[in-house]
Amino acid sequence: TDGTGSGAQRYFVGTLKNMYVKLGTYEETGISSDDIKGLKQRGLITFINDSCDDEYMHVFDGEYVGEYDPQGKDFGEGELIWIDEKDILSLPIWEGDKIMFQKLLHEDGFFSMKLVYSKDTLKHVEIY
Repeated sequence: TDGTGSGAQRYFVGTLKNMYVKLGTYEETGISSDDIKGLKQRGLITFINDSCDDEYMHVFDGEYVGEYDPQGKDFGEGELIWIDEKDILSLPIWEGDKIMFQKLLHEDGFFSMKLVYSKDTLKHVEIY
């Protein structure tokens, strides 16, 4: 599962979503698209927060099959490290992210969610 933060970025006109994910992953990790197998869209999340603009995040997953290890390198958004899937939910992440990771790691197929926040507090969740 790709845990980079490129999902909430805006698409360039005429760019396919999965092409943009590969580009964003490369920019944030240095991992080439040739090293990502089985890339597929798994979800769409709508974020509504009373302290910022609404955002839409397209969620993808795929398997990294390359040999390049970007761990420990800084790509402008902090130090990149590999996290074991069993440890993800113990990280200091948003409550909505915990719901998203539960769906990604324990269910198959596509999901859609609406997450409503007031500042940092999750107030409402709708899962479709």
